[in-house]
Amino acid sequence: MYKSKILSWNPVVDFSDKLPQLICDLYSALSDPQGFHRFLDEISKCVNGCAAQLSVIKKKPIQLEHVWYCGLSDEMIQWYFDNNMIEQDIVSNHAITQSPGYFKSAIPLLSQYVVNDKYERWESEQDMLDTAWLVVESNEKTITLLTIQRTVAQGIYHEIELECLNHLIPYIRQSLQLYRYILKKDKINSSLELLFEHSENATFVLDNQANILYSNLVAKCLIEDVSNFYIEQARFQFSHKHIQDDFIQSSIRVARSSIGKEGFF
Repeated sequence: MYKSKILSWNPVVDFSDKLPQLICDLYSALSDPQGFHRFLDEISKCVNGCAAQLSVIKKKPIQLEHVWYCGLSDEMIQWYFDNNMIEQDIVSNHAITQSPGYFKSAIPLLSQYVVNDKYERWESEQDMLDTAWLVVESNEKTITLLTIQRTVAQGIYHEIELECLNHLIPYIRQSLQLYRYILKKDKINSSLELLFEHSENATFVLDNQANILYSNLVAKCLIEDVSNFYIEQARFQFSHKHIQDDFIQSSIRVARSSIGKEGFF
């Protein structure tokens, strides 16, 4: 996304006081239906950038598998996908050969790669000059890459700005790990719900605090047909005190057993 351009002087952007809020925005992505889009928008504004992407890139052949982004139109992203422009992307082609590390500027890479006319034309339309880039994660098949672009008017990234961005790296990596964990858990829960929904038996799923997470249709009908227990604030409530006490004690024993504190038979 770059070509040789006149590098005009630009002042250092001091965004160190905004790091705590950026960390909050980062972790809010875990519960945001749009994932990391809002975080990318905020970090781009803080560093005086024009666009940002968090991409999952396949190494061989190089291919964009998924991307969160801000600062680029949907049409531009679609054009990028359709024309497989990542084959010409300087940062991406270099990043797939790198291990996870620190934020760097794209300027030193400009002399190492030659792009075709189509990519250079797109670069000119976007007026990109520099990118702060970070290999967040890497394995044998893919990398996760964070990039934050600046235009000619915004100038290049200074070393002190990259060092400030480096303070975010542990939080970025942890948030991605948590995001994948939550996504995997949600997929498992969806599969279990589908299985339970077709069960002929009444099925309740409880967490380790005895809160009801899920009940299938047969279970809901059962609750409506009986009078000796009911559900209140996602918990079972029994009409008879001794049954309620026994249920609470059993729940506690199950919870302790699940973390190895007590055997359960």
